Amino acid sequence: MCPSDDPSDFQDPDSGPIPPNRELPGGADPRQATSTQLVQERLLNDGVVLSPQSAAEILALGKAAVEPLVAVMVDCRLRDPKGPAAGWAPVHAAQLLGQLCDVRSVEPLLDVLATTHQLSPLRVAVEKALAPMGARLIDPILARLPTAVDEYRRQLWSLLANAKVRDQRIFVQLLDALAEHPEQGAMYLAEYGDPAALPELSRALDAYQISLTDDGDHSLFELREAIEGLGGTLTFAQQTKYEQALLACRIRVSADLEVQRSRAVNLDAPCPCGSGRRYRHCCLQ
Repeated sequence: MCPSDDPSDFQDPDSGPIPPNRELPGGADPRQATSTQLVQERLLNDGVVLSPQSAAEILALGKAAVEPLVAVMVDCRLRDPKGPAAGWAPVHAAQLLGQLCDVRSVEPLLDVLATTHQLSPLRVAVEKALAPMGARLIDPILARLPTAVDEYRRQLWSLLANAKVRDQRIFVQLLDALAEHPEQGAMYLAEYGDPAALPELSRALDAYQISLTDDGDHSLFELREAIEGLGGTLTFAQQTKYEQALLACRIRVSADLEVQRSRAVNLDAPCPCGSGRRYRHCCLQ
């Protein structure tokens, strides 16, 4: 994991200026093109905040800026908050790649997505950069999904769901998500927006078992929202199940609040209701 993957390592842009650093660690390759030199100089010299002028100069390079930006983004040395630009150069590079929206940046962006901390500034920038890529994402993500696990797998599903492209391969993957993680899968299918998912969502809701002991009914609530969001309606049995789950949730919340109140109030103190009785023998009951 690169040093910058811990979001606590980053200096806040408002906490003060960062001294400029005009060289990449190890020195710049004299054979690099002018576009590469310009990208490096602007990203490394501007520090925590990239100036609008620098951003405009880099974007004006067009396609010639893509490879230099990718090189900065993937360089772990540049993610060090104690290094050039306080570790923000890769973040700015990812942001600019998102604006250029070039297919060559998709694979590197997905690589960084897989290896950065969920809350790091670089991760956030990469997610935003991938969002407008649309159809360019489909084949690279489909190639990664068979080996992707946990949070990264869910992130790839989310990107497919929001790619704004109708593709049967995406639909199949989102049905897999529904089978593995009903709560997230329902959200992805709702975001994808294809009513063809309604039968599978309805079957998932029919199969769902209400939890009476914990707060695990979020899946049911997401299934209901997805069905109604795609233009479907709940059956009488499904509506009854939803209302039972909602009641169980309210009971759990009420019980939790009572526990918190009992811990915060002296049980032998006069009850807050003004009855004159001790709290333990009055409203606590």
